[in-house]
Amino acid sequence: MHKILPLVAAFTLAGFIPTGVSGEFSGNIGLEATSFFEPAIYENQENSYASISANVDYYHDWDNGDQRFETSLFGRFDSDDERTHADIRELYYWRAFNSVELYAGVRQVFWGVTESAHLVDIINQTDLVESIDGEEKLGQPMINTLYETDYGAYELFILPGFRERTFAGEEGRLRASIIVDQDNATYESDKEQSHIDYAFRWSHVIDLVDIGLSYFNGTDRNPVLTPNVDSNGIVALTPHYRQIQQYGLDVQATIEDWAWKMETIAVLPDSDDNYFASVSGFEYTLVGLSGSSTDLGLIVEYQYDQRDADLASLQQNDIVVGTRWVLNNADSTEILLIGSADLDDDSVIMSIEAQHRLTDYWSMSVEARYFGNSSLGDPTYDLRKDSYARIEFNGYF
Repeated sequence: MHKILPLVAAFTLAGFIPTGVSGEFSGNIGLEATSFFEPAIYENQENSYASISANVDYYHDWDNGDQRFETSLFGRFDSDDERTHADIRELYYWRAFNSVELYAGVRQVFWGVTESAHLVDIINQTDLVESIDGEEKLGQPMINTLYETDYGAYELFILPGFRERTFAGEEGRLRASIIVDQDNATYESDKEQSHIDYAFRWSHVIDLVDIGLSYFNGTDRNPVLTPNVDSNGIVALTPHYRQIQQYGLDVQATIEDWAWKMETIAVLPDSDDNYFASVSGFEYTLVGLSGSSTDLGLIVEYQYDQRDADLASLQQNDIVVGTRWVLNNADSTEILLIGSADLDDDSVIMSIEAQHRLTDYWSMSVEARYFGNSSLGDPTYDLRKDSYARIEFNGYF
């Protein structure tokens, strides 16, 4: 029951928005099926799962467009109890004052330019049960200001209320061999989830180059998982959230059909070793392939993480090659194929994502991942039997 309380609170708060000006509702209902190619390793896991999800979005503008209330609510019911959850993705008030903007409430903020990893993207916690690619995020409470000048945009974030990462449960696939004990997370700060984090970002466009510099100070979104034995003698991984500072740089230079990209971070934990990580590469787009209306992008990136012996990162020394096929048709058909290879241990991850609109009210998406050549000690070893395909149909209203 506690997992759906955020939605109840959101609908209650929505009743306080100004009346007399019409808003706009939209949303979708998704039907999803996931099938794994090999039998499960662990007891209670299944070979296929089904779930239903819903998104409800609403926005309401007034004061000649200088004020807005916006909300986006999400919920999923799944065969795996830990994947059944609800979240307020966004629920905020926005106001514009000439060159200054103010946001207050729950938001999702994305930073990053590269395709295979988003190292600088630290504001929101990862919703790992939604997708293991790290691109699905939980809503984050914040007060955020944006000040735009001729010398770039300056953003300040005050972040009260830390969100813990979601993990698959005992019955779920795509999990570690040892269950994560999500009910007993520990924190370096004695304020735990009440610690107030803050962040700053400057971004600017200089000719053909988009550049962003960021700084974060607060609770690390990426927990350290430590094995512990409880009073019943059961071993579980306990998430521990450290206090860190993170300096980030993201750059994209778009030169004709080439997009050169880089994200780099330096992380300074209060109680652990500092480390450096980076991902860089390019996407070259063949516009109008063979005289058609389709575009074909060729993607090459290299991932490096100084924590080469740390299981917290899948991207220590990896080369990534992929292609993006955009048909530019009325059905918005798009296919992304990505493969990454670990240059240290030869493990590989292949993924394909595709979207296609079926009618004016229905669309279909397909996602598949393959984990290969993993050996004991490799971060993907626990996923060696978890290659899968997933299909989802979404109906819009």
